[in-house]
Amino acid sequence: MPLFPDELTGELPELLSPPDVFFAEPFFITSLRSFVAAVGVIMLRVTVSEMPPRFKYSETELNQKPVTGDFWLRGPGQELLNWAQTKISAGSRVSELILPVKTRFGKLGVEALELAVGLERARQMPELPALALVHRESLEQSSKPPFNKFHAEYFTGCDTVLEVGAGLGLDTIALAAVVRNVIALEPNVERASYVVENLRALGITNVQVHCKKFEDAADLIAQADGIFADPSRRKGGERVRNPDECAPAMNILLAASAGKRLMVKLSPTSAGYLLDTTQFHRCFVGNDFEARELIIKNEPGCDKMILLSSDGPRHELAVGESAINQPQAIARIPITDARYLFEPHPVILTALGGVRAVCARLGLALITSEHGYLGSAEALDNSAWVKGYEIIETVPFRIEKIQALIDKHLLTKDTAIKKREHRVSPEQLQRTLRWHAAALHEERLHASALLCIDSGKNQWCVLVKTV
Repeated sequence: MPLFPDELTGELPELLSPPDVFFAEPFFITSLRSFVAAVGVIMLRVTVSEMPPRFKYSETELNQKPVTGDFWLRGPGQELLNWAQTKISAGSRVSELILPVKTRFGKLGVEALELAVGLERARQMPELPALALVHRESLEQSSKPPFNKFHAEYFTGCDTVLEVGAGLGLDTIALAAVVRNVIALEPNVERASYVVENLRALGITNVQVHCKKFEDAADLIAQADGIFADPSRRKGGERVRNPDECAPAMNILLAASAGKRLMVKLSPTSAGYLLDTTQFHRCFVGNDFEARELIIKNEPGCDKMILLSSDGPRHELAVGESAINQPQAIARIPITDARYLFEPHPVILTALGGVRAVCARLGLALITSEHGYLGSAEALDNSAWVKGYEIIETVPFRIEKIQALIDKHLLTKDTAIKKREHRVSPEQLQRTLRWHAAALHEERLHASALLCIDSGKNQWCVLVKTV
């Protein structure tokens, strides 16, 4: 394997600025390439000299697939993983390490870095259990403890739950705490071995891990009285929204769960594909002002919006048929009559009828469409369902009017610009306007944001502060 791969020099033209100047002088290009190559080789040699020796690994080990958890924790890969962890913990960036590591260890080195980054990020999340192996990608895709607990609670009273798509194993761990047996399916043999190692590290013994696809596990499905599925939402490298295109598909899961308790975790964007709710109901789940999951349960009931938190109360709000089928049930208020604006939690916007349900619960009215802002002439007690703002001043959406608003209140460039259903680019608008220097105006207004609103007939810019 060459010491200095072609891929680095292949990126150089994109790094030159402006390119026309340099390309007019081939001599400078040659000199610059030589200089960068020399520095790169020196840096590469210095970094490589700190690594575990390459000769410890055979070509088979360097290129083997799969590389299981045993290889990293007790086998030849232990020293390489420890080295990668030390570098990442000390603050080294992956971009600094990836070239020498990949050059010396190939796929094995890349996987060691992925694990080291995952373990470091997990270490910084005290709410996670002490896991033995954490792959960065698996950690990013996994639900976190409040959601794991929410998933597991649904299966209280079950004897054996089949988990489809174990991933990192966080849902596996939560399920093992509430049922007698868990059968975890993970089709990726490397990830399956990581789940085994994490269970071993936590002393969990009531879980069987099988490297199988759901379609090939009829014997295991028969043993379970509950199924929790986190299906793959990628197909051919592209993200899919239609649950029937996931793996396993939603229709297959529903057919296999007859007589069993079923929960399926999907993306919130999949809600529009699940309109026939005769076989299930939907839960739109979020936290930290983000919509995180669409949960499907194969039992009767009305849809719900649910907000979870690590240390606070759980908030639930039913979305009944009346909220969906009665558009006249929601009031409207002109922006000029509102004293307070409210930004709905994203979960509300993903749930069909969610805005109507929240307006009915909190006594709010629409200012724009059902994907925009809510308003009220009266203040509202703190609510997890909305972010509240007090309106300071409202002007028509014209540059000269907005500039006058900025000058009147001495607004600085750190004033946030937000929009809902407005075509303006906040970044472009910020560059167009002239802002005041904070140090010159101690008496300036500490505003929260400028909100750009399209109410249908008129466009407005509203200066607000958080309440």
